[in-house]
Amino acid sequence: MNTQKIIERLKELVNKRNHLTREIMKVDGAIDALKDLIDVSEVDDLHVLDYEEEQTEIDSNESPLTKEIEEKKKEKTKYVYDDGYHINLSNRNKVKFVIKAFDKFLHNRQIAEELHRREPHVSEDKWSRKVSGALSSLRRNGELVNYSVNDYNRNTFWGSPKWLQENGEIIDKYMYDEEYIQYGDNIEI
Repeated sequence: MNTQKIIERLKELVNKRNHLTREIMKVDGAIDALKDLIDVSEVDDLHVLDYEEEQTEIDSNESPLTKEIEEKKKEKTKYVYDDGYHINLSNRNKVKFVIKAFDKFLHNRQIAEELHRREPHVSEDKWSRKVSGALSSLRRNGELVNYSVNDYNRNTFWGSPKWLQENGEIIDKYMYDEEYIQYGDNIEI
């Protein structure tokens, strides 16, 4: 074989490998999306609206299985609440969405309860852990502030920095729900 034919064959093989690599990446992404979709499909009382999504053209040379996987992947993105909450938001954005929707300082448990209500396939305990990490990150970035009642860590409420007066107290209309305040653990028997 001459050098030119070897180079051409090598280019063909490289192109074929690149094409197959892209196909494998699509399938891997579709498998991940299907795993997530299985979790979402178990939710019975999720009130969702379909929203229009740009349709991407699938190459005619793709197998029917690949087309089916792509369609299943698109299904996951169709779950949106009528108030704009979307299950594909990041945890940080979900936390910000809930705080903004309630328009007041919220306790970690309130946020977890609301997220569990919207996505009941995730337990409140799991949401509480996810929320905790998101809140810390949002505070570090200056997007949220925390306010502790009676200097008790369990009585920490979260909200916008704009909702505080100059003296650090909460503006009345953004006040937290007092039912979430916990009192000391020093009960004597």
